[in-house]
Amino acid sequence: IGLVAAAGATLYPGAIGMSVFVLSEALFCPLMVLHLGLWIAAWRRQTAGDRATCSRPAREETANDASDAGGRSVPAAIRWALASGVVAGLATLTRPSWLLFLPFAAVVLLVVSPRRGEHARLLLAICMGFAVAMSPWWIRNAAITGRFVPTTLQIGATLYDSFHPGATGGSDSNMEFVPGFIDAQLAADRASLAAGQTPPSTFEYRLDRRMRDAAIAWAAANPAEVVRLVGRKSWRVWSPLPNAAEMRSGLMRWAIAAGYLPILALGIVGGWRFRRRGWAYLACAMPTLYTAALHTAFVGSIRYRQPAMLMLIVLASAVAVELIGPAWRRTRGGGRLAFSDRKEPACDA
Repeated sequence: IGLVAAAGATLYPGAIGMSVFVLSEALFCPLMVLHLGLWIAAWRRQTAGDRATCSRPAREETANDASDAGGRSVPAAIRWALASGVVAGLATLTRPSWLLFLPFAAVVLLVVSPRRGEHARLLLAICMGFAVAMSPWWIRNAAITGRFVPTTLQIGATLYDSFHPGATGGSDSNMEFVPGFIDAQLAADRASLAAGQTPPSTFEYRLDRRMRDAAIAWAAANPAEVVRLVGRKSWRVWSPLPNAAEMRSGLMRWAIAAGYLPILALGIVGGWRFRRRGWAYLACAMPTLYTAALHTAFVGSIRYRQPAMLMLIVLASAVAVELIGPAWRRTRGGGRLAFSDRKEPACDA
């Protein structure tokens, strides 16, 4: 499965098409994959002593970690979880939209998993590692603004880009609404100074809050339009064909669609088929669920699905290997693939 997934990720046309642009995904994608990989490793070490969950990995990891003799698997799990949290912080510094992934995953795990206590322990360690990685940035922001700014002061502009009169579900070209907000904030600051009042924090902080409040006010006043935009943004994220004019050449458009649709279909099948196999499988589906939820609020583009597709390729590869495995073994004279058609025992998430 690993070889098939690696080949799929390498040859995935959507990623190749996006590589011509200078985007944060180039750094974010490997950080996201590493973050989830470390989280999976932490979970496997935590459950290594439990023979009822995924019996083969449990035996291997029990031998490696000696978890039955002295309980050393628990510290190992915490170390992996702390490392996962640090990498999650680096991913968030690269792409601030990843900030809400940890609480999103925590809610999903604590709702659907029967092993809530074990997940909660790892989540606590991951959050500690995350805080360590983010702390220098938080301290820097607090020193400048006098406020807690978790990621960036572009949230207001990004939110208004999603919810404003004439919104289409895509990004407003060059965010042309920003100069108007700058003028309004400058006027408000002059009025405050004339009244003998010192405006709070920095200009950037006040501008961010002005755009955020305007977006929320518009959304509250136009609920029907918000519902329409949710559909438009979701379609823009998951559309088989690119939305951007730069990627509308005939060959590239259809290459992206031809590479995307099979992965999406097999990934959905894999998510359902392996839903009871534990966190390792759920982790591969989680970025897709998170991206789908996040971009009901923020603007949509096929760009934003690319990181999630890398993890979905793993689920799609597992299904593909199951489908082609028996035929492959017959053509190879009975040779055995690493992923056999033997049913593995299910393990809870």
